[in-house]
Amino acid sequence: MKLVTIQTAAVPSELAVIKSRLEDEGIFCFLKGENIAQIRPYYSGFDAVELQVPESDADRALEIIRQAEEKTTGHEPVLCPDCGSVHTRRIAEGPLTFGKKMVLFFVALVTFVPFAHTRQMSRYHCQDCGKKFRF
Repeated sequence: MKLVTIQTAAVPSELAVIKSRLEDEGIFCFLKGENIAQIRPYYSGFDAVELQVPESDADRALEIIRQAEEKTTGHEPVLCPDCGSVHTRRIAEGPLTFGKKMVLFFVALVTFVPFAHTRQMSRYHCQDCGKKFRF
């Protein structure tokens, strides 16, 4: 039985709920790198643990994950614009520094443009192809 990786995480606890859900659906799951990640968290990198399933069940497992994400978030998952993958992760934006706040303030003051209603776009990272994009 050949296993394929369908999702990665930094620590096993990030994949525990997904693994449990797939096992409830009768899909065999294996967490590759689980033991080393528990002994030395973040030692092997940020995606040290891999959720693997049999190759024959991979499509079904990805569909179950997609449906579960829709139910918990209330909307479709963010798709990668390059490869179309659902394995995207939101990247935390750094806080606005004092200098950036001052620049925004003076630009708003000079141009009379209020920034209160501008849409904040989040940054995402595709775990499959590595592309970083805004959505």
